[in-house]
Formats: sequence, C-alpha cells, structure tokens
Amino acid sequence: MIHFQLTKGSLQHGVVPRGRKAAFTLLTLTLGMSLTSAQQTTQSSPAKQAARAISKMTNADVIQLVTAGLSEQVVTTSIRQAPGKNFDLTPTGLIALKKAGVSDAVIVVMQEAATPVQAAAASEAKTPPKYDASLSAPPKPAAHAAQPSDGRGVVEKALVEVTGTFSVPIGQTRLSGNDLAQVKQLEASGLVAVREVPQAYWDSFLNRTQGLGTPVQVTETSKLMSLQPAVMPVAGTTLRIFRVSIANITIDEVTADGDYVGPLATPGEKYRIMLGTYRKVPIPAAAIFGPSLATQTEVRMKFRSVVKYDQFAKIWALVAFDTGFLNTNEWLSSNVR
Repeated sequence: MIHFQLTKGSLQHGVVPRGRKAAFTLLTLTLGMSLTSAQQTTQSSPAKQAARAISKMTNADVIQLVTAGLSEQVVTTSIRQAPGKNFDLTPTGLIALKKAGVSDAVIVVMQEAATPVQAAAASEAKTPPKYDASLSAPPKPAAHAAQPSDGRGVVEKALVEVTGTFSVPIGQTRLSGNDLAQVKQLEASGLVAVREVPQAYWDSFLNRTQGLGTPVQVTETSKLMSLQPAVMPVAGTTLRIFRVSIANITIDEVTADGDYVGPLATPGEKYRIMLGTYRKVPIPAAAIFGPSLATQTEVRMKFRSVVKYDQFAKIWALVAFDTGFLNTNEWLSSNVR
C-alpha cells in the first residue's frame, strides 16, 4: 500500500511533491476504473440473468402448458423449439410431472430433448453404487422394480387413447346407427360437414337390407383444425382419423396386479391382469364437442386390463381392457374374460 501526505501549502499552490504525485494519479485512475466497472457489471447482470431465465424451459413451464389444456402436439413442439432446457428428469422430477397430469408422450419428448448434462444427471440418479473391493463383503444388489408396474404405463396409454381422446372419421365412409348419429352431432357442433353420397337404387337396396350403412363424405372444418388433432390414415383407404384430446387421464390406484391364466392367455407366455381406478379431467376442447359427445365434469372410474410381456421386444403390450363406473358392478364392455 502507498502512503502519501499533502501539505497545506502544496494544496494552495496546486503543487504535489514529485514522488507522491505519480502515486496520487495512479490511485485516482484505479478508483475511477473500479467504479465504472462495478456500474457496468451491476447494470448488465440483471439483463443477462433475465435472458438466461427466459431461454431455459423447466418442468414448471411444461406443467403450466398442460394444465392450460393445450394438446400433446402443441406441448411437445414447444419443448423441441425451446432454445434451452433445464428439466428435472430424476425419479422425483418424473413423479412430480406425472402427478401434475403430464402424459408419458410429453415426458419422453422432454427426455429426448434434455441436454447431455441433464441426461447424465438423471442416469446417475438411477445408477446403483459400485462395489468397493475394500469392503469385507459385497453389497446387496438393489431391489428391481416388480415387472407388473412396467405394464401400468401401457394401460394408462390405452386409457388416454380410448377415453381421453375423441376420434373423428374424415373422408368417404359408410356409417349407420350410433356412428351416423354421432357424426351428425359433430356437424351440429360445427366440427365437420357431412354429405350423403348418391348411390344407385340397387346399391341403396343392399345397404338397407344388409346393414352396410349409409355412404357419406365427412369433411373437416376450420373449427376442428383449431383443436390441432393428430391425423392417422387408415391403410388401404382414403379415410383418415382425426384424434382430438378432450381430457387428461391419470391412474389413481392399482388395486390388484397378478398373473393371468384366462382364455386370452397363450401357453408359455407371461400375462398379467391389472385392476384399478383412474381419473378423467376434461380440458377446454371437451366444451367444444358438447355434453352429448364429451364428459364436462371430472369423474373417477374403474378399469381392468390384461397385458402380455413380449419376450422379443422386451416390453409389455396391451391385450384387452374394460372401463366402468365406480358405483356399479357392471362394465361398459366385456373384452377381459
């Protein structure tokens, strides 16, 4: 540290001793530069922090999009287009996402979009500790999650596809009974336009007597497209199926999960039967379809399902499932026997 002293006379005549003048000048410049640098740092730090905060998409952002009622397609596109990701993909983070109603499809996209650092962190959280040769005895192997729980995701996906979405046929097809009445209700809601296809007398006679259905041309409207449906072509035809999400589906509880040996099983293969309850929460698209086509209030229902373990693909696959209301002993279908 440099010490200097100015006399009263020196200050009055503007004179500073030569040796001390250089030290005084250097100290003045150093203090000025330090203050300027501190001001610039103070002014730029909030802006940089804000930019970093905006550019990183987090679990909370994804949950906010899902609870707002946006479709899976919109949410997954937003994840892919986000300039940066800061997802918590540890087991705790994944459980929190599931409880918030985020579907498996969206979570998979989050995992695919995660940065290498995040992926490594999530992988590290699942990696069991390595064996230390210095210990007198080897550690006990970590308990593996029971295979029945692996079939839960398959069942939940089926519940989403069947009870959480609405399928609209677009193109030329034959409809009768409830299917024709349903398309007419979609037309009344402004989601499709329906036109009967003219046919010859003999074709009309066969349709009426053999129950082939009325040939109709169903065309989508801009109102239906605004719901951003997932489009699935029907192989061998010009027909397309527009699938629109109308509710969030989550399994509440699995009440039974055991081996299945019923008529749906094939000898030598592994089957399980799973029973439980699930929750169906309507999203804004349900109101557009109307109460005659979509549930407008939250409901809890029961399910039963049979899943099969594919020995080649090493995954569980759905064989059959039924749903029903909790307060009755009946089921809405009888696929599981």
